[in-house]
Amino acid sequence: MTDISSVRDRWQAITARIGTPDRRVAIGLFLLMLSIFGLTAGGHTYSGDEEGYYQQARALSAGTYSFERPDDVRIVSAWMTGRDGLITGGGGIGAPISAVPLTLVGQLAASAYEGTRADEVRRLFVGFTNAWVGALLVSICFLIAREMGAPRRRATLLAVVIGIGTMVWSYAHMFLFSELLTAMLLSAGVLAAIRGVTRTRWVPWCVAAGIFTGAAVFARATALPFLVPVGLYVVLMAWRRHGRGRAAMAGAAYGGAAVGMLALLALANWWRYGSSTNVGYGETPPPFSAITGLHGLLLSPGKSIFIYAPIALVAFVAIPWAIRRRPAEVVLLLSIALINLAIFARIAIWSGDEAWGPRYMLVALPLFALILAPVMDHDWWPGATAIAGALGVIVAVLSIVVHPLRAYNVAAATYGVDAVDATGTAKYIDALHFRPGASPPLAHLRLLPDVVGNTADELSDPAGAGGRGQPFPDRVDRRYSWTPERASVDIWWIGWERRGIPPWALLLAVPLAGAGVVGAGLTRGRA
Repeated sequence: MTDISSVRDRWQAITARIGTPDRRVAIGLFLLMLSIFGLTAGGHTYSGDEEGYYQQARALSAGTYSFERPDDVRIVSAWMTGRDGLITGGGGIGAPISAVPLTLVGQLAASAYEGTRADEVRRLFVGFTNAWVGALLVSICFLIAREMGAPRRRATLLAVVIGIGTMVWSYAHMFLFSELLTAMLLSAGVLAAIRGVTRTRWVPWCVAAGIFTGAAVFARATALPFLVPVGLYVVLMAWRRHGRGRAAMAGAAYGGAAVGMLALLALANWWRYGSSTNVGYGETPPPFSAITGLHGLLLSPGKSIFIYAPIALVAFVAIPWAIRRRPAEVVLLLSIALINLAIFARIAIWSGDEAWGPRYMLVALPLFALILAPVMDHDWWPGATAIAGALGVIVAVLSIVVHPLRAYNVAAATYGVDAVDATGTAKYIDALHFRPGASPPLAHLRLLPDVVGNTADELSDPAGAGGRGQPFPDRVDRRYSWTPERASVDIWWIGWERRGIPPWALLLAVPLAGAGVVGAGLTRGRA
């Protein structure tokens, strides 16, 4: 008993140095989520966008914007012709920037290898990028929930549900999809904006709000409209609480920082593409039927946000109660969600194409779920949050255990359609998104027996599994595991030999698991 008491006293002394209980829980949530996301990461790319981001991150780590274009990279990467006619990555530069630290670590770890093995080692490390981005997002969500009045334990519950009971876990499992980074930066901007109108030292927080919200545009150009509601919140709340003078200064602090970030983005665009207004997405597609997009994003069996994030339904029901308690904050969060919905309901690829769930909705999903924060002190809402979280965990796990693109192969085979036609136009949309029987979670549930059997076979005979560590096959996308031949568990350390990962890399699981233990201890605070 004495030893246990001594250990407990030492632990309490260590945690006391961290600072406030909220800071301790936020750090604990970061470590806990980093452990969960890192231990369940896929370790490979899932799309051409991610391949382009990966190649761009490698170029940035070498101090340049361009990269070579060997045949395998040309076929599977999203790339564009950049400044001086050189090849560079497409899309926002934010995701590649976020991947640079782990790219440098991966390159150092891969220096002892050559060829395919070196590439696999690099990819393994870079593949943890969205794990730390997702973990930081969960911590920020906890802090926003506390700012909006949720008791500490219930704010922790809400943040955990956002982390593992929604698509956040699914995309933290993946490589470099930019939606998760956009959501994290936007959430950080909202947190700073709320603190900017409630803290005594308000100027740094208003500046931070402009920096983070502006930085979200680095990740996705579609985040640009979010600068308006966040800025209006800062100005109007400062006016309401402190008068026109404070409102003008708060607006100037926020606006100056946001404009500065947009100026940096324009400079980065010129550096890569030779044009400050080129954001790397090519021509804007023509408007699409908003009715079809809204139907798909909200009500379709294949892409409804409420299937992949049940907490969103609870948050929707809670709006009338939450808005009475924190009207300004709830209107801010709701406006961001509605703007995001309006943007993507009007584009032809509203579904996010071959992706798990409505991936574009992930940008605003955490903030929409935080509408629950003001009512979390009532008994009914935490229970509903926990139930929705449990359902969401089941759906998220299905996207992690089974390769998240397998449902598309299953739907194409079931309904007799090819994935794309001769022009590259998707043909599976109706078959997959609007047919209840083709819903990806159901398809993955039916695949579970095959997943168990195939994984057992691959573990027993890794050399015969034809894994990623083998020479390039005819279909290069299969080399990068986009279209797996067989359904098997999609986690980096399961079947490591088949994946071409060296044995020592398994030791990475030790600090990840340790982070989870420490994080769980830090989050055990009293409300």
